[in-house]
Amino acid sequence: MGTVLLLARRTVRRQRLQLATTLLLVALAAMMINLGVIAATDYPAAQRGVAERLHTADLQVHGADRAAIASVAAHLRHDPRVQRVDERADREAWGSVTYNGGTTPTNLVFFVPDEHTDLGRSDIVESAQTSYADPVWLPYIYKVGGGYRLGDAFPVTIGQTTRTFRVQGFFENPSFGMMTMGYSGLGVTQAQLDALGTGSAPVPPGTVLEVRTVPGERADAVATAAMDQVKAEYVAKGLEPPQIWSEPYDLVEVAAMTGARIYAVSLVAFALLIALVVMVVVRFVIRTAVLQDMTAIGTLSAGGVTAAQSLAGIALPMVATAAAGSAVGVATSYGVLPGLRDSLIAQTGIRWSPGVSPLGAAAAILLLVVAAAVTAGLAARQVRRVSAVQAVRGGEDAHSFRRTVLPLATTRGHLGALLGVKQALQHASQNAMVAVVIALVTVAGIFSAALYTDVIGSRAAFTRIMIGDLAPVQVQLAKNGAGVPEPAARADLLRQIEATPGVRKAFPFDVRGASAGGVAISLAVTQDFGRQDDSSIYVGREPRHDNEIAIGGRLAERIGHGVGDTISVEVGGARRDYLVTGLLSTVQFLGMKAELTTDGYRRLIPAYQPDYVNVYLNPGTTVAQFRDALAATETPAARSQIASVVDSADLLSSQIDVYIEMCGYLAVGILVGTAVVICLVIGLVTATMIVRTRRSLGVRKALGFTTAQLVGQTVMTYLPVVVVGSLLGAGLGLVLVEPALVGLLRSAGIMALSLTIQPYVVGGLVLAIVVLATALIVAQAGRIRRITPYRLFQDA
Repeated sequence: MGTVLLLARRTVRRQRLQLATTLLLVALAAMMINLGVIAATDYPAAQRGVAERLHTADLQVHGADRAAIASVAAHLRHDPRVQRVDERADREAWGSVTYNGGTTPTNLVFFVPDEHTDLGRSDIVESAQTSYADPVWLPYIYKVGGGYRLGDAFPVTIGQTTRTFRVQGFFENPSFGMMTMGYSGLGVTQAQLDALGTGSAPVPPGTVLEVRTVPGERADAVATAAMDQVKAEYVAKGLEPPQIWSEPYDLVEVAAMTGARIYAVSLVAFALLIALVVMVVVRFVIRTAVLQDMTAIGTLSAGGVTAAQSLAGIALPMVATAAAGSAVGVATSYGVLPGLRDSLIAQTGIRWSPGVSPLGAAAAILLLVVAAAVTAGLAARQVRRVSAVQAVRGGEDAHSFRRTVLPLATTRGHLGALLGVKQALQHASQNAMVAVVIALVTVAGIFSAALYTDVIGSRAAFTRIMIGDLAPVQVQLAKNGAGVPEPAARADLLRQIEATPGVRKAFPFDVRGASAGGVAISLAVTQDFGRQDDSSIYVGREPRHDNEIAIGGRLAERIGHGVGDTISVEVGGARRDYLVTGLLSTVQFLGMKAELTTDGYRRLIPAYQPDYVNVYLNPGTTVAQFRDALAATETPAARSQIASVVDSADLLSSQIDVYIEMCGYLAVGILVGTAVVICLVIGLVTATMIVRTRRSLGVRKALGFTTAQLVGQTVMTYLPVVVVGSLLGAGLGLVLVEPALVGLLRSAGIMALSLTIQPYVVGGLVLAIVVLATALIVAQAGRIRRITPYRLFQDA
């Protein structure tokens, strides 16, 4: 053992740079693995812990029609799959709030937060010392994502009326606390809740049902059964059923975990890529150490040191370095963890105080140490294949019959370039390693560049990929006093909207609840989907006839049907069969979505009338200009038909901006990691080459080559390899980036992507990698000026 330790200490003295580089690479990989494991395990566990502590219901049902909700509650209480149903009065309306400096339209649910109710508790986590006259308790996400503080003014606009509250406190509630779900809970006192129903602009009353199901039962199936029975009562009377919304907590949890999953998969995937780089570097370092110490190994072998001892003396420092680097990376990750924590809290509004993760540390250390040990052991095996005589000769046999590549006497070309290329060919395995590493990091760079330019480069690009078509303006239509739409009046309103200056096109578009194969789904309804600017179809086509339907890809997987199959859709007891003509790729409702024509939906609900009109504007026309133009041209009758005019960009900002910001962090982090890996590997290889060839460099200096010429030869040794590696990586990245992104987003409903990565993005990335590598080679090769002919007489 003493001999092995002495040899290991010698290896450390002679391989300081190589070991330091390996330590930094391992630390980077370990940091990402630990963060990825924490995001994948600790955060979901914390989310589930909060849900259990607050007795979050398995199912939440709410709507503004109290009679309909009461009927749903009655059906639920008679369902053997239901253990408990609690009712809570609230007030619900479509309105807008100020969030993160912008106006955000959303469904507002005013309720009295209760910390002691049996189901659906709200935990007030911060409360002002001062009691304000018009208090409001906001979801915690309004503090971390919306920028609110205790005592701030909080304006709420519903219709034409704006009410201003003061922030009394913040609460946690897994169901009411996420902006990404499309509605927001606002906590008020009971007196305020009653007062909201009075005055010139009363907020309609509503009811929230908190439902606990029997363990193992599907909450969405329970909700669908109860709501369909209630809707059937309205259909039997020739009426369109009221809007009733249900949110099974398992779907809420999936939405809440989307950000954590993206972080976890991205970080671990990039860490595994770096782990591959580490394995390649370890092999290179071990082989270099064996070649440099070949004479010493022969001498030791002749003196009785076994091959196993020599092997252990070379490999042990590398394994110890991997262990130290893993520990350093795990420890460093906790300095970055607060940023990851804040990003995830801003998506869900659930507080999280992550601690040390034994699983993350064990996974990082075990994976990287084992990878380094196996690679080091395999690379050092060549010691066993070298006899003592060969080793004393520096690894050479008595005769060498290798062919001279590019003989200078007969090969035309620039002398410096030829010498550089000859040197590259003499170290083919080393340069293959460089090419592999450059290709791997270029793949990561292409992924990052595509994520940044094609996905999060703009909100419009993100919306097109994730959602599909989204009209700039949605006009919400009012109902008459009886709650029944007036088709003639609405047709006249549509004509006025189409004639408004700045409008390119307008048509009715709606979203309705339904079920298919026992799964609750969201139905998009319009007469002609071809009028949309974009389509989410990735297989087949949009529905055109009243017996056709397009369904989400995740829905298709769940119910086991695809294009060409017939599925049954049910609304309120009415059931109709439809032919599946296309599959949708969309994050809307986590892929549990379908599309029907207006005539197709009326086969289910003959009394159906649309509630929204999608409005598309001419280039250069803003939503504010459209509002002004519509107000100036609409008739009093048309004005009475409009409940609100919604800016879709504002509507989406609160729901997708956190994901755009998150993807931005990932993209920048991967690009920075790519640059770090390139710097470390190129620096290592160039420095090692200079050490290994300094005798040759000294000879060339003695023959009259200048430092600049020798630097040029060094550049020519590695530049072609870097170019080839970056081009291979770019090609591989272009092939893999779409499947990688689809795999990352599949659970959210994205089944296919059609990215158009611009040539300048790929070319710019390749050029940046080549320029960075060249600059590093030139910087490292500057050490050549310190090599003098005197070094000819020194041992390398």
